[in-house]
Amino acid sequence: MICALRRLCLRAMFLLAAAVPAAAPAGDWREQYREFYRLVAAQAVLLQEGPAGDVVVVADPACSHCAVFEERRRAGELAGYTVRLVLVDFLAPESGAADRILCAPDPAAAYQRHLRGGGTPAPCASSTGAIHRRIAEIAEIWATPSFLTPGARSFTGLPPAGRLRAVLDEGQL
Repeated sequence: MICALRRLCLRAMFLLAAAVPAAAPAGDWREQYREFYRLVAAQAVLLQEGPAGDVVVVADPACSHCAVFEERRRAGELAGYTVRLVLVDFLAPESGAADRILCAPDPAAAYQRHLRGGGTPAPCASSTGAIHRRIAEIAEIWATPSFLTPGARSFTGLPPAGRLRAVLDEGQL
């Protein structure tokens, strides 16, 4: 796990350094991961804020497990956490749903409407969709939901009901 995270950090910092020259800090892989996480969090859509912890979820608008995660989040399973969203189209890339949601004036509200069956916003000329796809690629995320934390903990898949907070707090599945 540590080797994989170290490899991820080094790769991410190398790729991001071309776009953001100051992005590659000196130091060990943990510092590099924290800097990568900070850059990801800055690009992600804020879903909720809280002092208990921080997590970025990589989700797909067509992912049923992502919709279940969102129901659980709204029901309070991550109360007190800051939750951010990186949205990508893995399951139905031709739909462009992620780009259209990210293009909305309020992407968090557009994502909620989409999950409730309210459709997606109209296509637009530009969104942060390309940045979100690049984040998933750099982090080597190919399935959703996936979770990234500032403490160099990442995992893919939705833990059983009531266990998500424990996984985030303690790393226990």
